[in-house]
Amino acid sequence: ALPIYAVLIGETELQPEELIKELLRIEAKLGRQRSFPKAARTIDLDIIDYEGLKLDSDQLTLPHPRAFERKFVLEPWAEIDPTAELPGYGPVSELLAALN
Repeated sequence: ALPIYAVLIGETELQPEELIKELLRIEAKLGRQRSFPKAARTIDLDIIDYEGLKLDSDQLTLPHPRAFERKFVLEPWAEIDPTAELPGYGPVSELLAALN
């Protein structure tokens, strides 16, 4: 099966570290096992940006440290929000153009 990539823009009352714990719980419930880095995944849920917050903890780095170089993140993001910006990196549309 081909991978499916999607981006969601949403609102939550959870703080970023609470949200990532909830996303990890969902991954586990859907069968994700973290066997080794870069292993094939049944599901991978990440927080790319959280209202421009900069965070670097053991649980979470914001904005996502590799989002700027991932077409599979930037393409669907630009599709649902053409004016989106990745804090510290610039407009998503420009980041995507640079990869093409």
